[in-house]
Amino acid sequence: ACSTPCPGSGDRGSAQGTRRQRACWESVCCCTVGSWELLRNLVRVSFTAAGPGGALVTVGEALQQVAQAKDALDVNVKHGFIEPLQELHSTELTEIRHQLKKLNGRRLDFDYKRRRRGKIPADELQQAWDKFLASKELAEQSMFVLLQNDVDQLGRLAALVSALHDFHCNAHRILLGVHGNLQARLTAASNKPERRFRPRKVRVRREQNSSIGFYQQLSITAANSSGWF
Repeated sequence: ACSTPCPGSGDRGSAQGTRRQRACWESVCCCTVGSWELLRNLVRVSFTAAGPGGALVTVGEALQQVAQAKDALDVNVKHGFIEPLQELHSTELTEIRHQLKKLNGRRLDFDYKRRRRGKIPADELQQAWDKFLASKELAEQSMFVLLQNDVDQLGRLAALVSALHDFHCNAHRILLGVHGNLQARLTAASNKPERRFRPRKVRVRREQNSSIGFYQQLSITAANSSGWF
């Protein structure tokens, strides 16, 4: 029987509510509860492993695997390519930039003193020339060392492309498996016999206290035969 109090049940006046009114109110309450149970059963039937819910879980797990592969790719690229490139920029390239800046300053100093030849001591002009040659040699040597490391730089670049290739191959393999799974589910769903909906049956039972109770039973044709229960 329904535990929800019916309207007027608390009145102590001339009408506490007739049995018929009480039975009607209990019927409304129990039918409402039964409708919720019916909806819950329908959701449970539709979103089992053989239904769309199982396919949704499969796709979600596959996308999670792709995300994990992407995280692994990010770690490999960071440690194998980005960090060595940043170190190269902060060490060798910075040193070359410093040497070129110093070389340009000494070249300007030598040109200035060369145009004033005869007005400045010869040893000062020679000293400016020697400094210019020393800076030129250091700059050339730094650039030569950088160019000699082309094997390491090309190796890091090849490792980057290899990591990208592995990631896309793994993602392709994962998504290809999910695609095959969904195609199989789609074929199985297309070949299922047509289901016909039948309204649920409402049965009435009379309890010892003369109250009337209602209970419902879900009725979907071919639901049991589809293997969803």
